[in-house]
Amino acid sequence: MRRTAFVPARSSRHRASALALYRALLRSAVKCDNAGSRKDGEIKSVITSQFRKNTTYTSSRLTYAAMVAGYKYLTFLQRATDVQSIEYSQIKELLKTQRPDRQRKRQPIPWQLSAQKEDRTDPPLIYNTARAGELPHYVSSLKPRSDTNGQGPKKPPVLATTALGMPFLRRKKPQPYTMSRMIGVKSKRFENKVQNIVAVEEWMAPDAALEDAWDALVEQQQRDEAGEPRSDVPDTPPEETYTWSVQLSRAWWEWQAEKTWQDWLARGKALQAVVKAETLPKSNSAEVVERAVSSLEEKLRLGRRSDGRQSALPSKKDLQSNGQALQADVAFKPATTLPLSLLVQQPKLDDPFCCKAWLGVIDYHRSRLFKYTLATLRKADVRPKQSTRRER
Repeated sequence: MRRTAFVPARSSRHRASALALYRALLRSAVKCDNAGSRKDGEIKSVITSQFRKNTTYTSSRLTYAAMVAGYKYLTFLQRATDVQSIEYSQIKELLKTQRPDRQRKRQPIPWQLSAQKEDRTDPPLIYNTARAGELPHYVSSLKPRSDTNGQGPKKPPVLATTALGMPFLRRKKPQPYTMSRMIGVKSKRFENKVQNIVAVEEWMAPDAALEDAWDALVEQQQRDEAGEPRSDVPDTPPEETYTWSVQLSRAWWEWQAEKTWQDWLARGKALQAVVKAETLPKSNSAEVVERAVSSLEEKLRLGRRSDGRQSALPSKKDLQSNGQALQADVAFKPATTLPLSLLVQQPKLDDPFCCKAWLGVIDYHRSRLFKYTLATLRKADVRPKQSTRRER
């Protein structure tokens, strides 16, 4: 049979011997204090703290060494009851050296005013220059760094994107915690918007259709009880149904997700310009501009349509005037102006559902909302039909 390991805390014999040694040491400490007219009990506190440190021992070797040291100190304290002994003088010198540390720990920490943080003077990496109601447009506030940073060639930043499409710059490794937290928070917000769209479509829309069907059934029952003729068209307008409210919720979350996506696209273009500016040497900037312009002119020449019109590509003059020579070598596609580009006269309203931009979104999708609401009401109509059988 395999021998079990010795656990001091589970041994009754060890527990009894340790308690007996502890009590004997405390009695000897009291005698030493009485012999020297001491009332503070410093020796007792030292013994207690040392026993607390040894309570976590599970090794038989450490436990045996601690018990041997305890019995040695028991003999030492018994001899220290004599004030004229060498042991008493040694204890006195030991306590004198430990007293400043103990007093320092007992003193309360003085209350101090926390130093006020200085205002941030560094501008952000990119900032939005668009006015309220316009599509976001970010511009970099930093100038390109020098070719060397004093320790050799500089390492340009890397433009990276998350799985959802959010752009960000990698400047050093490991990635700072604040940046990782920012990426996680923004990604979670976008995921919540998409999940709300799915929840509206899969959970709220069927429930709203059932509620509208129930209201139509109650309305028809009231007509029958009042003796009024049946009507295929409900008295309730589509704007006052549950389905209409649910579709407004879906349009709201789609609008929020579209705004986030447009913001990420604008940020990606600005960050790409930062990477290009820090990657390309200053001496080759003119050559890069000419190469970019010639490439765009080639696309303009080859990109003619069958009707004779040309694709909407910027010219060389536009590139140089707008400072967009370091953009990516891709075709330009203008974004839609509705409904994000509606001017907002009061951008700081308490109720976001009263702003002009949201009202423009409703007008933009009104026809689709009407068609979907009417189709849902016809599909979920559970009202009883009139019987064509003649009564006998």
